[in-house]
Amino acid sequence: MSLHFHFKLYYQVSNNSLTAQSKIHRNSTKVLSVLNHHVVVLCKYIVLCVLAMASRRSSTASEKKSGSRGKSMTRSKSPFRSFRFKKSKPPPEASSGNYSDDEENLRELESTDEDLEAMLVRKHEWESTTKKASNRSWDRICVVLKGTQILFYKDQKTYRTRPEETFRSELPVDLIGGTAEVAADYTKKKNVFRLRLANGGDYLFQANDDDQVNLWVTGINQQAQIHEEASGKSQTLPPGSEKKDEPKKRSFFTLKKK
Repeated sequence: MSLHFHFKLYYQVSNNSLTAQSKIHRNSTKVLSVLNHHVVVLCKYIVLCVLAMASRRSSTASEKKSGSRGKSMTRSKSPFRSFRFKKSKPPPEASSGNYSDDEENLRELESTDEDLEAMLVRKHEWESTTKKASNRSWDRICVVLKGTQILFYKDQKTYRTRPEETFRSELPVDLIGGTAEVAADYTKKKNVFRLRLANGGDYLFQANDDDQVNLWVTGINQQAQIHEEASGKSQTLPPGSEKKDEPKKRSFFTLKKK
């Protein structure tokens, strides 16, 4: 009986150990399969993140390039560029002598206080009091106020590089006796001022805003009035009055008298 009991007990213990080992094996395989699944999912997520970051970098680089190109295109094609009175003193960089031809032309323009330059839209209405202009269309051109004259060019580059090539070979417009005013009667376009000449000529100019309109109207009227006053003073002076301050010249005979 004792032998049979020990054998039975040994058989039960061995069976229990085998079942325990099988359970442990099954659990370990399950854990390994779960870990493998999580590792695969994590690797896929890392790959997707790397691809997303690479696509974002490429898109931002392309946007920067397109933005820089768009800015350059809008600057070159803008109908109204910034304008200013030309400075009387050149900038300090001019003393070094390291600048291009366009910068040199711009510095030459800035050396006079009476110059105004801007891209305006122009319409020529009347050539004289009895003759209408042959071409009354609106043209976007470079307008330059230089002393008592206004000159027209195709663009600012032409004015700075080839100032002798005016728009349609037009002659300069003389401002003496002319006036400029805001075109309040013209309602088809905004920011328009009118230039009336002494010979009856009439021009319309469209600016970018009210400040630019006032700047051009003031500049044109100042130039016309200054030269009108100068010419009026020269006409009112009696003949020979300009020579009063000069010392009197003695003749040969007056020097001999004592």
